[in-house]
Amino acid sequence: MSSEFSHLHESVVPVMRASDAVRLKHLEAARWLSYPRAQELLAHMTYLLEHTRVDRMPNLLIVGETNSGKTQIAKRFRHLFPAVHHPDLARTLMPVVYLQTPAVPDEGKFYNELLDVFQAPYRPQDHSEKKRKLAFHHLERAETRLLIIDEIHNGLAGRTSANRQFMISLRYLSNSLQLPLVAVGTQAALRAMQVDDQLSNRFEPLALPRWNNDDAWRTLIKRYEQTLPLQRPSRLHSRATADYLHFQSEGLLGELALTLKAAARKAIQSKVECIDLSLLQELKRPPPSERRGAAEKLLR
Repeated sequence: MSSEFSHLHESVVPVMRASDAVRLKHLEAARWLSYPRAQELLAHMTYLLEHTRVDRMPNLLIVGETNSGKTQIAKRFRHLFPAVHHPDLARTLMPVVYLQTPAVPDEGKFYNELLDVFQAPYRPQDHSEKKRKLAFHHLERAETRLLIIDEIHNGLAGRTSANRQFMISLRYLSNSLQLPLVAVGTQAALRAMQVDDQLSNRFEPLALPRWNNDDAWRTLIKRYEQTLPLQRPSRLHSRATADYLHFQSEGLLGELALTLKAAARKAIQSKVECIDLSLLQELKRPPPSERRGAAEKLLR
């Protein structure tokens, strides 16, 4: 690695000779940053993926606040087990399928989302049972071994007949195909599952908590800095800067990422080429709780 860019991860160094526009584009690209809790969750998902098929498969509920990094972990797992096309079989094997729950608890729309993953033709107006059979066919044909359902709170929160039917659909899907499910959602999903004894017994909840302002937090920030294409080191893990970042993000990984991307963008565009405490303060990004409070006032 060039000593000039010793503050950066080796994967970022090739970008540093490019234009500002290229660096800004690189800045917006998705990045994976491993940390202990994420590795624990990925290991548990691997256990489910490799689990022997039984009548009652174990399932997982990953619980966390908005912007805590839940979806990033789910998509990382899909990346680790990608779809592979087999010309000799004339089909694509997809060991892990990822989809998002529709915004409303609708069984038919859920199967629409699932069929879209396989790019399977269907008519949206078809009865849910017909789409269910088609979705099950594609899951079996792709030899899917684990299904990740993100934003699960959309389907579970509430006590309407549609919510109950959605819960029944999840149980039927897992039982029929002997397929482990990984649901990803907020605390609202956990509360909804606790109301339904059958779901609460089938889904083991594992939390993705906020980060504490400690050595682990400063290590995370230091590693994140190594991915930012800036010409000069920022020393974001210094006490004052790390404290400010924790206050501003409230310990939420997604909030930290948004702040550091915005700060790095400003540092590149202003030719400062590093992030310091004053630059972070100039962004004037309020903590998420303050933003929620302001939004709630507008609705009163």
